[in-house]
Amino acid sequence: VKVDAKGNPLAGASFRIAKIEDGSHYLDRITDENGEILIDNLDEGVYSVKEMKAPEGYELDDPPHEVVFELAGEKDGQILVELNVTNAKTPVETPSVPQTGDNPGRPLVLLILCIAAAGAFVGITVYRRKKARAERLDQDIEPAGTKAEETSGEKKETQD
Repeated sequence: VKVDAKGNPLAGASFRIAKIEDGSHYLDRITDENGEILIDNLDEGVYSVKEMKAPEGYELDDPPHEVVFELAGEKDGQILVELNVTNAKTPVETPSVPQTGDNPGRPLVLLILCIAAAGAFVGITVYRRKKARAERLDQDIEPAGTKAEETSGEKKETQD
C-alpha cells in the first residue's frame, strides 16, 4: 500500500517488482486509487519492490524493499503480502521575501548610472571644446592669396 505521511493512499506510484533469486522475472506496476498493486499468479520466492516513479508532488522512496511470497501464508487461494511504503511530500521552495531596503542589485545599477553620466559629461565637454577651437581657427584662417587690410574701419581685400 502506497501512502503519504498522513496515511492517505497514493495513486500513480510506479513500482518494479523483481524476483531476486534469478533476476529474470520482473513486473512494472502502478498503484491504483487505493494505493495498492494487486498481482495474480506470482510465483513463490523473494522479490525486490522498488519505486521507480513517485506520484507528482512526492519524493521517490529510493531503497528497494524485500518481500517474501510463500504458500504458507495462503488464504482462500491467495497469498496476501502487505508492504507499506510512505512518501514524503516534495518540499516546496518558497521565495525569500525581500526586506525593506534589501536590494542587492541597487548599488551596481547606481554605479553604472554614475559612470554613464560621467562619460556623457566628459564627452559633451570635449565636444564643446573641439567645436570652440574649430570656430576660432575658422575665424583666424584667410583664403589663400588674399590679404586683409583695414583702412578707416573697412576691410579691403587685395590680391598679391
